[in-house]
Amino acid sequence: MKRVLLFLSLATVVVVASGAAVFKQPIDIEAKVPPLTGDANRGAYLARMSGCIACHTNAEQGGAPLAGGLALKTDFGTFYSPNLTTDRENGIGDWSIEDFARAVRHGVSPEGKPYYPAFPYPFYGTFSDQDIADLWAAFQTVPPVAQPSKPHDLGFPFGMRDGLKLWRAAYLDDTSFVPDPEKTEK
Repeated sequence: MKRVLLFLSLATVVVVASGAAVFKQPIDIEAKVPPLTGDANRGAYLARMSGCIACHTNAEQGGAPLAGGLALKTDFGTFYSPNLTTDRENGIGDWSIEDFARAVRHGVSPEGKPYYPAFPYPFYGTFSDQDIADLWAAFQTVPPVAQPSKPHDLGFPFGMRDGLKLWRAAYLDDTSFVPDPEKTEK
């Protein structure tokens, strides 16, 4: 009986320690973007077609473009879109293009934290380097708005952002898009 209790105790310690390691470890994904000149007009078009403006602008309440605050109600709770303006404190004004690429393509914050898949980064993972450069150029033209992002209103366990690492391991195909050399761009 003592051996069984000792085994169960050790197994519990291993499981808890492993879980803590998974939850505390940042997601280490590099997002190298070669030096490209971005086209802000094409980037603005991509932002409209990809839903960036629709999801990150609270138009019903007169919110500024890309300043966030739009409530997205789901079965898991309510997500609030974040501020994507050039505000250095509340938006993405202090991000690099690599931070931006990592967020857009992989759903990972500059701090290594996973974003919720309510932000459809698996779809955006297929954006080319030029698409990222164009979007970045467009976002750099957005005036800063000093409006903090609202915290998500999610119940347990969905409010545990680090738990998304398990979701990512089970469901996310993080493979970058590779064009077919047999096909042309047009």
